[in-house]
Amino acid sequence: MTTAAPKISLIICTHDPRKDYLAATLEALRKQTLPLDEWEFLLVDNLSTPPLSERINLDWHPAGQHVREEKIGLSNARICGLKEARADLIIFVDDDNLLAPDYLANALQIAEEWPSLGVWGCHIDGRFEGEAPAWVKNFAYHLAVRECPQSVWASYVDDRNVPYGAGMCLRSAVGRAYVAKSQTDPLCTKLDRIGKGMGAAGDHDICHTAQDLGLGIGRFPSLRMTHLIPSGRMQPDYFLKLVRGNARAALLLAITRNSAASYRTTRFWPIVKILRSRLFKRGMESRILCAQAQGELDALREIRLLEIAKT
Repeated sequence: MTTAAPKISLIICTHDPRKDYLAATLEALRKQTLPLDEWEFLLVDNLSTPPLSERINLDWHPAGQHVREEKIGLSNARICGLKEARADLIIFVDDDNLLAPDYLANALQIAEEWPSLGVWGCHIDGRFEGEAPAWVKNFAYHLAVRECPQSVWASYVDDRNVPYGAGMCLRSAVGRAYVAKSQTDPLCTKLDRIGKGMGAAGDHDICHTAQDLGLGIGRFPSLRMTHLIPSGRMQPDYFLKLVRGNARAALLLAITRNSAASYRTTRFWPIVKILRSRLFKRGMESRILCAQAQGELDALREIRLLEIAKT
């Protein structure tokens, strides 16, 4: 006898998580107003040492399940979770995300009221460990902190309506299409974090996949969460590496999706950006803008290597 499919498949993908942050994330899940028997929980362990199944108890959830993905990389872990998910609505949660108690209930309501949407997301507050440097405020979006004062949606991918991966909701049809895409697209699994490497464009790739299916993308203020941000992520060296990795991934995706402006596909423009940032900006802002340009140069080099490999 088979059990009925849950209404939501909630997936956490993690690699060597910080113990106290993951514990807080799980506690927020335990406080969800949506009854536990209406959603399943998949904890995808992406090669953590020791395995999470040996130290994280999921007995509190009747449909809690440990899943192990041996191939390192956030995209690989997401794909693993998508293959295991049974619900029509899938929600990705990071291992440092505190969902508001009504998050799952509201996500389900949006799924029912907005059948034309394929992917949607939330308002994200940041909770910083210690005092955040002054420069962080203007660049907090690199740390997945983002306000959503009103509902916004569109039938195309745009920075205003694209949600971040933290708290991202998607229909199973989008998930299946993304998994299928990953089988033929060599860049699909290289846009997000791989081990200690940086990158954050896999969420945009999922949104493009929804657009391919004729489905819209949106964000809603009724979905709220808090992102726990450790002090280490606000250290200049880490942050600059993060910015560079994000810029590389974003341009790689734009080029492969044929959505990059022509000037962005040449080395000329990133070099100009580096020179301008050094001449007209100061301090951390200058370094951040340089890191963005360097990431774009990384993407252009990678594209050229792929093109050479094909010839």
